[in-house]
Order: sequence, then structure tokens, then C-alpha cells
Amino acid sequence: GLVLLGVLLGNLWETGCAQIHYSLPEELEKGSRMGNIAKDLGLEPQKLEERGVGIASRGTTQLFTPNLQSGSLIFAGRVDWEELCMGLLKCQLNLEVLLEDKVKIYGVVVEVRDINSNVPYF
Repeated sequence: GLVLLGVLLGNLWETGCAQIHYSLPEELEKGSRMGNIAKDLGLEPQKLEERGVGIASRGTTQLFTPNLQSGSLIFAGRVDWEELCMGLLKCQLNLEVLLEDKVKIYGVVVEVRDINSNVPYF
């Protein structure tokens, strides 16, 4: 329900809204911390649960989840640059953070940096 709400409301999201940007290397392990979403939204961590926070992403599996105790955005699964971006030079994942109590949507752009794990050998 929350992801569907995010997709529907995401279409109403204004392009001029401020976005949160994170940059991370590819192939991080499940459970790795990406950033403090509560702090970046100007909230105390305990407010995330009170305000009904949710994460929605388009076209990908649910890769990120909020930690309601710390306010951090956590990897729910392994991120593989080649798999997600199919060799594009610039890989960006677009997420939406939803706060249900005020029906607010915040854009999050996650840039996945290729660490070139497949180095050619000569």
C-alpha cells in the first residue's frame, strides 16, 4: 500500500522541490548505512515513526529501509552497479521519502559509484 501510494503521489511531486543527495560505492553489503535521513529532513529519529515514514522507489526492488531508532537509511539488499545501471556511465537511483502524517514527499537521489570490480588483466 505505501509503495503504491508513493508511486501515485510521486507523479504529483514538484520538480522544483529540494532533493537529498547521497553518493555510495557499488556492492555495499546488506545492512550498510547510507546516510541519516532523519537529520537530512530536519527531524529527530523518533519522529520518523510518529510521522509514518516510508521509502518508495520506481522500477527497482526495495533497496533501502529507514532505521527508526537511529534515523539512518539502511541498505535492505546488495547494490550492484552493473546490475542496476547496465553499464551506464552515471548511475542514479531516485527514491521518494514519504511522511504520511502531512502527505509530504521528499526526493532522494542516490548516485552509485562504480568501483570497477572487473579490472582487465594484461
